[in-house]
Parts: sequence; C-alpha cells; structure tokens
Amino acid sequence: MDELALAAGADPVAFRLAHMKDPRARAVIEKAAQMSGWKAGEKGDGTRGRGIGFAKYKTLACYVAVVADVAVDRDSGKVRVTDAWAATDAG
Repeated sequence: MDELALAAGADPVAFRLAHMKDPRARAVIEKAAQMSGWKAGEKGDGTRGRGIGFAKYKTLACYVAVVADVAVDRDSGKVRVTDAWAATDAG
C-alpha cells in the first residue's frame, strides 16, 4: 500500500483511509496514526523514516495497525526500529 500511495503522491495513512470503508479497519488505522503523532506528508531524511502497516487476521477476527519509526546506519546498512505504536481490535 505504501508503494501505491507513493505512486499516487498521497500520504500512506490518508491513502489507506480513502480506500477503506470497514469501520473497524478505519478505527485501528486512525488510532495508530494518532498515537504516533503521524503528520501527513512528513518525509524521512535518508537515515530515519516512518511507515504504517495494516492487517486483518482470519478475515474479521482481529484488526491491527502498526506505525514504526526506523533508523538506518548508512555505513553498515543495519536497520532498527526505534519506536512502534500498535492499535488492535480483537473483536
């Protein structure tokens, strides 16, 4: 979804919400974004960045959205998650 949002020139959270009608899915995406202080259009600097993921488990059993801040060591290529926020609707 992030690649599709990038190709559309859209913010990843806004892009997901624009294509999501399911209220449970929207709620976890919105909550994870809110908890992380997501700012639409915010860009990484080449060593730090942020992404969002969303999944449903067993169709409707559980919904989860996660925002993760990551850092890349440009010398070693090592990637580490510096912060993460998750919102879950376990149904």
